Amino acid sequence: MTEKQHQIFAKIGRKVGEFRHNDILITDDGPIIVMRPSSVVPYKGEMITVDELYRQEKIEGIYPAESFVSFEDGESDA
Repeated sequence: MTEKQHQIFAKIGRKVGEFRHNDILITDDGPIIVMRPSSVVPYKGEMITVDELYRQEKIEGIYPAESFVSFEDGESDA
């Protein structure tokens, strides 16, 4: 884990490696939407936990759920 990762997680108000419902993770196998952080997600034809993806350094980036912009009235977090 790099200092940059520490800074990124701190900037969005999270502990390092903390993923939440509706985060979008970017991996070398494409984007993954996190439904429940403790559940498994599809990755390269198999199922793996989000924590394991992170430990194996397969996550290239994250679109945090907090950055979601809604077109519905009063639903935007932007």
